[in-house]
Amino acid sequence: MPLQLTILLVDDHKFLLGPLRKHLLDTGLAHTVLQATSGTQALELLKTNTVDVVCMDYYMPTMDGIACTRSIKKLYPKTKVLFISSTQKPQKVADALEAGADGYLSKGSDDALLPKALETIMAGKNIYLCPLALKAFAKVALQTKKQQAKLKPFGLTSREFDVAILYGKGDSLDTIKDKLSRSKSTIQGHRDSIFEKLGVHSQAELMAFFNDNGDMFGQDK
Repeated sequence: MPLQLTILLVDDHKFLLGPLRKHLLDTGLAHTVLQATSGTQALELLKTNTVDVVCMDYYMPTMDGIACTRSIKKLYPKTKVLFISSTQKPQKVADALEAGADGYLSKGSDDALLPKALETIMAGKNIYLCPLALKAFAKVALQTKKQQAKLKPFGLTSREFDVAILYGKGDSLDTIKDKLSRSKSTIQGHRDSIFEKLGVHSQAELMAFFNDNGDMFGQDK
């Protein structure tokens, strides 16, 4: 059954937009297809257009797909975001989902996966991951479980764990608040609690802590 959605395509490769737009219209998946070549342009279009699904590329100039997705989910929470990207690096897929993406589809996937992805995310019950993205995300999820097991004896909460991993990798507080969609004061509170529980007093000491326990990141010391 045709979905007849209003879809916004966001990709800085203009030569890819035309064929995808034609496919969406010809198959009845969409009745209206808008196009943008950057995250900034996409947000401008969303100010004056009600969109069911944004099909998002990952890397773009001015504003990338992650930053754009965060803004969309904050300003237009009912709008679905489906990443369509050639990037299947495990952490990139995880970052897209953390930003609020409803699905992730690999460029070059079988044509049959696109309607399945759109149907799944429009149903609103599950996110959609194509096989390659699912494999990548599973790898990140497994690594996260290993990290949590290593930090469990220190009594970190799940949110403190997230902050500790990011801060221990060198992210700034401003970067972390954006990634986790929390206020800077909240992140600072988590940081102070982490410092007390791990017995460190600065970001440098926290980074040294993780360097001394490199297997928490699945890395060799």
